[in-house]
Amino acid sequence: MRKDFKQSDKVILAQRSGYICSYPTCESLTIATNQESESKTSSIGMACHIYAASEGLNARRTNTDLSDEEVAGISNGIWMCYNHGKLIDTDDERFTPEMLFEWKQINERIASFRQETGYDYKTAYQSIKLSSLIENKILLPKGLDVNKRIGDAIHDSCLSQAWGVELTETIRDFLIEHVRNALLHGKATNAYLEINHSEVIIEDNGKDFDPRSLLVVDRKNGGTLSLKALLNKFSSKIFLSSQRIESTNRLKISIPSNREAVLNGTDCRVEIGFSELHTGNLEYELLPTCKEVFVVLPEFFVLSDIAFLSRKHPILTEEKRHIVFVIANVSQTVQELLKEQYPKCQILEVKN
Repeated sequence: MRKDFKQSDKVILAQRSGYICSYPTCESLTIATNQESESKTSSIGMACHIYAASEGLNARRTNTDLSDEEVAGISNGIWMCYNHGKLIDTDDERFTPEMLFEWKQINERIASFRQETGYDYKTAYQSIKLSSLIENKILLPKGLDVNKRIGDAIHDSCLSQAWGVELTETIRDFLIEHVRNALLHGKATNAYLEINHSEVIIEDNGKDFDPRSLLVVDRKNGGTLSLKALLNKFSSKIFLSSQRIESTNRLKISIPSNREAVLNGTDCRVEIGFSELHTGNLEYELLPTCKEVFVVLPEFFVLSDIAFLSRKHPILTEEKRHIVFVIANVSQTVQELLKEQYPKCQILEVKN
């Protein structure tokens, strides 16, 4: 038997969402006047079950651990427009319960924010900053369908709310080009996109490939241009690393909030304190799979420290891999001189 919501709970779901569909960026107002009568309204909204209201072959997101009361309870509901309400009931692999619960919370936050500020939906949507991404993992198809699958996954994980629209669109374009090249030119037979709470990861089983090698060639293809656009615009905030792990290429993108996030995010890093900086003769041994070296410099690194870095640590000047200097509380003047000394480096700014 189907476990339907009470009518009063449907109304509360609609009201808590501000009568706006919970599908990210939909912004459809689901209720308005009805011309037949002043006592009627027209609704294009629906209260949808996150876990299925009934069992059966066509049921989506079933959960046999829930009681009938829990299935029919307001906590298991999400307010959607008719179009997106039908959509989430056609694909339970894409629209997971965890994802829908997060969409519901986000939409209710947007409704509260709009009530407090009077902002329109789009402004409120971008103003509600997320502290973490919505988790998602998909197998990517060969062919041009990969564009839509990556675009949908990034949308569904609400990346733009966490990282901003321009950065998200630039990352999306680069990922599409990267995966298409892996499948076509790298001869990969499998490629996966994984989005966890803080990272976007692409894995493929194609030929060994270093994305940053595109930066030193004079090409105007999609892969090269999209990577250059990403690093030219956002190099100071984006963590981008690539490794070959056994037979798999692994590309990782994140926006680290502090030095600790970088140190925990990669084994391909070297941390230098002021003592090591001035003593000299830095030594390190990284995994052969590392394609970048993340050099974590001490906080408040200044101009004279660059001289020590170049004079007493020749290993960095001789480094063949890509160098990413991770800095905190370092002036623009110091950053410019650092780039003069190491022209091919990336400078990543984080909080201490």
